Amino acid sequence: MLRGSGFAVLSAVLYGVMPIFVKNLNSSGVNSSSVVFYRFFLSTVILGGIIIVLKGRRGLSINKDSAKILMISSILGMLPTSFLLYYSYNFIESGLATVIHFTYPVLVTLGMVLIYKKPIFWYHYVSMGLSILGMAIVGIRGGVNISVIGIFIALLSGVTYSLYIILIGEKTKNIDPLLLTFYVSLFSAFGMIISGGVTGKLNLSINLNQFVWLIALSIFCNIFTVFLFSLSMRYISPSEASLFSMFEPLTGVFAGVIFFGESLLPLKLLGCLLILLSVLVLSTSMYLSDRKVLKGQELYK
Repeated sequence: MLRGSGFAVLSAVLYGVMPIFVKNLNSSGVNSSSVVFYRFFLSTVILGGIIIVLKGRRGLSINKDSAKILMISSILGMLPTSFLLYYSYNFIESGLATVIHFTYPVLVTLGMVLIYKKPIFWYHYVSMGLSILGMAIVGIRGGVNISVIGIFIALLSGVTYSLYIILIGEKTKNIDPLLLTFYVSLFSAFGMIISGGVTGKLNLSINLNQFVWLIALSIFCNIFTVFLFSLSMRYISPSEASLFSMFEPLTGVFAGVIFFGESLLPLKLLGCLLILLSVLVLSTSMYLSDRKVLKGQELYK
């Protein structure tokens, strides 16, 4: 349990610093569609090379059912999530966008109950309640005009990401996380080529400085994040993994303050503390629950 929660939290922290890379690339002239394409394309090339070196070409093989699940979850989930979240940065602060995007843990938990009939315990409700309250407080913008379009786009990114987690959470546990990350990147890059070709917004012309930023984005905010998150779901459920990812909006808020001069009001700080508390409640309760189960098993030995 501790190992799974640690992987989920580390993945969330790396996701949280993503606006640093994206906003720098946007300001240098690389649009959101191009950033999304290069993020997944470069990840595919890097991961493909690593897998071939470690396991040979056979290491890239995957069965048809797994490929189908990964293709659907990538094109309907991961790809639109990345584009929508990046695009929302053009309308609202990156910290606020990240917080709104973080409706997805609640949606994942509800989806797991409705689709897979997974049980929800009291600590899930408490953790979700604290996190929702915290995000609501962080989102309070007294006297500041907020773009409704930006909020809607960020919210929609949360919906598509919850779909991605639900699709891969229960059906890809036996797939090597490195291979899973490779195929998610491959299908997402392919989907972005089609989407960019249709819209005409895919611009592949970049300079050396932009290329370095894109490589860093691909490694830290795609390869590591997708790999760590998929690895976490080997030890904990998708709904629990998504709740542990509450560190993402915290990291996003503080990254916005440090790197982009975004405001850190007392209410925003209070909201961040509530989100932290929600993670503490969930992790402690899960740990105690696991200890109780283990003790029960020892009694029956």
